[in-house]
Amino acid sequence: MQSKKSYFDKAIFRNNISRFWLLGIFHLIIWVLGMPVMVSNMARYTEFGGSVDIYKYILGFGAYGAPAMAFGFAIWSVMALFSYQSTTKSVSMYHSLPVTRANLFITNYLSGISLILLPAALVSALTWLVAAVNGIGGAAIYIVQCFGIYALSFVFFFGFACLCAQLTGNTMATAMLYVFLNFVVAIFEFCIRAIMGMFIYGIRMGGLTFEKLIPMAYLYYGRIKTVNTLPAYSGWKYLLVIAVVGCLMTAAAWFLYQRRHSESAGDIIAVRRLRPFFKYLFASVITLLLGLAFYGIIFSSLFRNQNNLAAFTVCMLGGAFIGYFVTEMALRKTLKVFKTAWKGFAVFAALVIVMMGIIGFDVLGAEKWVPAAAELESIELTVNGESLALSANDPLVARVLEIHQKIVASKSENEGVLEAYYEYSGTSGYDGRYYELNSSFSLYITYKKTNGGVSERYYTLPVQFDPNTGMATNEIPAMIEELYSQPSAVKARTRILWESDVSVTSIEVVEVSVYSSTYVDNEDFAGLMEAAKADIQQGNMLTYNVLGNGKYEELGAYRVYISGYETVGGRDSYIYANLEVNEDCVNVLRFLESGGYLTEIETIFPETVEPA
Repeated sequence: MQSKKSYFDKAIFRNNISRFWLLGIFHLIIWVLGMPVMVSNMARYTEFGGSVDIYKYILGFGAYGAPAMAFGFAIWSVMALFSYQSTTKSVSMYHSLPVTRANLFITNYLSGISLILLPAALVSALTWLVAAVNGIGGAAIYIVQCFGIYALSFVFFFGFACLCAQLTGNTMATAMLYVFLNFVVAIFEFCIRAIMGMFIYGIRMGGLTFEKLIPMAYLYYGRIKTVNTLPAYSGWKYLLVIAVVGCLMTAAAWFLYQRRHSESAGDIIAVRRLRPFFKYLFASVITLLLGLAFYGIIFSSLFRNQNNLAAFTVCMLGGAFIGYFVTEMALRKTLKVFKTAWKGFAVFAALVIVMMGIIGFDVLGAEKWVPAAAELESIELTVNGESLALSANDPLVARVLEIHQKIVASKSENEGVLEAYYEYSGTSGYDGRYYELNSSFSLYITYKKTNGGVSERYYTLPVQFDPNTGMATNEIPAMIEELYSQPSAVKARTRILWESDVSVTSIEVVEVSVYSSTYVDNEDFAGLMEAAKADIQQGNMLTYNVLGNGKYEELGAYRVYISGYETVGGRDSYIYANLEVNEDCVNVLRFLESGGYLTEIETIFPETVEPA
């Protein structure tokens, strides 16, 4: 009679649970404190806004706490369950047991799932019971979602950790590789953006383009929305995808484990065929990080306003030398690598020089790139923090592209003026008039393309102001002021006044000269907004003082800040408008004066509003 083939061993499972039960208890304590205990405490205190606040907490625990716990407990579990792989003796002992490797791997995998997910499921049930006892109806759906987020996150991270355990030969290397691979995309993007930002005009450091390849970053980004006053989680599609990826990584780990050589115990990378790949991956990251660090420490003070390509390339080669040979030593477990590895280093160094040449000389043309209007779905222009969003068919798009082209064409001039300005600012003499009439401002352009891509450009530009009018005199800032003053641009910037699905929560009136402020009463919101709309339609209201020239007494002595929420597709999002009130804004001034919000109006605008 043929015996049945089993992929699970009860004895090994019981042994794993008895050895690592403290891990499960520690995990259980965190869940108990974070879920039923916290829900019970919130239900007792009246300062919380009832059931909705508790729903938000439960879903927030899943959305923000669960991925972090899954990340940590996944690698901790794997380090414990596969710790025997670190030495040849322990590996040989385990592999001499009367069980197949497939059986052993699956039993270890199910042990980890049981230690972590079963307690979380029990605590979720206990949380539902606590909520029901405290009269919190409707909590079950949020508790189930919380556990679902955690379970899917854990399946991904546990599979990832299992794969890392089979790629390495010791426990510490498993942990280091796990953390490294989870964040390697972010490290590469940060370093490449930093280098490009140093040498390519318009490229800036910051932001993540490939955040979907960094689950710990993507899962934390705005996944909870408000739908009809109730919280809703919006990351299910991504969670399901990474859970499937986690299962595929588990399958790959299972495949590698069955073909793993016992003598690879203690190796940094246990799979010999993958060592070249990891050698160059590790060396590249070390090169980028050390190159940036060396340049910042040694040369940043020498080239304060203009980065030096040759000096930076030398720093990168220094980082490449350390990164390449340290990686060789770690993988070979010997210090004697220089005689045999120098040819590989020569190739690696040549690649570094080529990369720096491509970036430094802008071989790909990133610096001069300006999109065609037909490529675009929308544009968002942000000047000194003041955003202007335009759809592709807006006539102002052509003006934005023209401004971008002029910025690119005047690169040398812009950088020269800014360098002179920065050098002056470093002198001991202070000339208030100089700083009033000469300054700089930031400009961001975000292009959303019809193919789904997003491109960003960032510039710091000089501006000179006319001493009499306070308006910009150089071409590009003058074009920006003119753009922001267009009626359609003003209307686009003040959507909160025109949209129907908007809830205004606050209106603040600020007297700029002394920066004193007062808040408008709720019952006056509608009247003030109608007055602002009338001034905009009549062409009275200037745009917000976008370039910050300080001539407030001529451009506008008052500012009105309006903020609230708009409902789009059943979801609430923040919306605001900044209005600059000058002497032509007769409708707004009369409304504010009649409501008693302007105390010094007769002094500031004596001819505009009759004293009350």
